[in-house]
Amino acid sequence: MTLNDVAAASGVSRATVSFVLNDDPNQTISPATRERVRQAARDLGYVPHGIARALREGSSRIVVLNIDRDLEGNYSRSYIRGLDDELAAHDHVLLVRHGHSAPARPSRCSTRSLPAPYCASARPI
Repeated sequence: MTLNDVAAASGVSRATVSFVLNDDPNQTISPATRERVRQAARDLGYVPHGIARALREGSSRIVVLNIDRDLEGNYSRSYIRGLDDELAAHDHVLLVRHGHSAPARPSRCSTRSLPAPYCASARPI
């Protein structure tokens, strides 16, 4: 399913579908049209394409957390659950790497064609 499919099913332009699904407050779109677009998206099973969004926004919405072997345990699991919940509330994804060498300080991870995730490290002090 694409944005074009939702547009065709709801009888509006692709731009209107984008404005509605992104909840753009700067666009004047009637409540009836908004509901028609949302219903078409639900009926079609439309899911936004994560890579397309990352390229458009310049952000992958991915946070990588490196956990040192010495910090693995109940405390780190609780911390990771809390961090994951908070990031999910802001449409971000947490990737956790256990027991790998962590960079000396937080940095941007490198990727070739996609916006880079943010990297953080948890190491013993």
